[in-house]
Amino acid sequence: MSYIKEKTLSLDLNFKLITSDNAYKLISKYIDDNIHSLISHWEIAQTLIVPLMHSKNMYLGKNVLAQRNAPPFDRIGMDGIAINFEHAKENKLYSFPIEGTQYAGHEVKSLQSMNNCIEVMTGAPLPHGCNTVIPYEDLKIDSNKNILTACLQLNIKEIKEGSNILKSGSDYIKGNLLLKKGTKLNSSHLGILASEGIENVTVFKNPLENLPVMVISTGDEVITDFNLELLPYQIRSSNIYSICSELEENGLKNINVCHFKDDKIRMLKELSEILKKYAVIIICGGISKGKFDFVAEVLSELKVEKIFHGVAQKPGKPLYFGYKNESLIFALPGNPLSSLICLRRYVIEGLKKFSALTISSTLSGPSIPPDFSSTIEKNSQPSLDSPSHNHQHDPLSTSPKKEDTSLYSILAEDIKINHKKANSFTQFFPVKVTFSNDAHIYAKPLIYNNSGDYLSLRDSDGFISVINDDSDNFDNYGKIGNVYPLYLWGKGF
Repeated sequence: MSYIKEKTLSLDLNFKLITSDNAYKLISKYIDDNIHSLISHWEIAQTLIVPLMHSKNMYLGKNVLAQRNAPPFDRIGMDGIAINFEHAKENKLYSFPIEGTQYAGHEVKSLQSMNNCIEVMTGAPLPHGCNTVIPYEDLKIDSNKNILTACLQLNIKEIKEGSNILKSGSDYIKGNLLLKKGTKLNSSHLGILASEGIENVTVFKNPLENLPVMVISTGDEVITDFNLELLPYQIRSSNIYSICSELEENGLKNINVCHFKDDKIRMLKELSEILKKYAVIIICGGISKGKFDFVAEVLSELKVEKIFHGVAQKPGKPLYFGYKNESLIFALPGNPLSSLICLRRYVIEGLKKFSALTISSTLSGPSIPPDFSSTIEKNSQPSLDSPSHNHQHDPLSTSPKKEDTSLYSILAEDIKINHKKANSFTQFFPVKVTFSNDAHIYAKPLIYNNSGDYLSLRDSDGFISVINDDSDNFDNYGKIGNVYPLYLWGKGF
């Protein structure tokens, strides 16, 4: 397999940088090209049968067809009386002795006299001989000689024949497709399945749920044992907890963790075993150009195929992606802000693509389930030669460039931009999200000191991606009102 040798930027002597957009496209392309071998190797697309109450957030394993009409009978839409409209209109009837009451869930009654009516309850079947329902709001009930009579409070001409009756099959008819194979089941879907008497459901589990993942922290200065007292030159292991939490929020459950000291020989030995066991390997730190940053060197010696190392972005420049056999390897910068942003922007988005393609590949025929069609359409068959476009737009007059996110936000305040890197670097800014009464999403940028400033994320809901493609025009760059792609932490909204 070969990957395009992309034109790189030479802004830094240590890295040959590619754009952030092309970095994701290369990840996406690898997943596109290898989805079937990945599914087969890790055995993640098998169906199972689960109780209906436990099927939420799983993916439907087969089409569900209607077993009967809905409603299955002519159903009463409002409490009131049922009459024979033609007879009442022809004989100018305004009062109707009540023969009885039709309750929901009871056998259907029949109107004995066309001059009479039957009281009806919402949800009950329409009595035989009746074709119109008049609600109580338009009636007065009189009692005369122990006979209840319903008297109209309006002209019979104001009543429409067939009023307040839901005809059998008006929602759907027997044989209609109710739920499509591959649908991600939510609460409303469970109600539909229950209405069809489906007690046990054939489903695919979330493809990511059992995908084996290893998260690795690195560095002599990082202490993983919380019971140890820190020396002045040591720090607590923190990145690994944020990374695992973000992965779990996005549906991954089979997550393992370990720590590598800055020991190349031991790293080679342990990582060679990890590469045999895990579908996704996420290494945090040790990927830059420091004297003890061994990760890239070790991966090369282990014959990992590097797809890229170095992205024109701030923070997160040393990002690495490669593969060996059926394992995906991501190496993230060690600084907390860089690490979490790169995880969300590239690893999580890539795994979402993987999940989408896994489900769609199991479906019979070429169709793609509605949950995933927009994701796949945006990301499939990317062209690395296509020119990039400007993210900055007037939200009232034009739409932003479509990026691999379904969310865009309007900048609530001006942001301070590093113009030296603005014409080529993507810059990520933590933001606080608010909503306006007219349904717009606004992003307020939060100040951070550097890529190690974890506290700057405390009040953030996610981050925005900002890039300028016009190096000669900074007038509108990072200005209030511009529209930018928005990436939220966890499951988002």
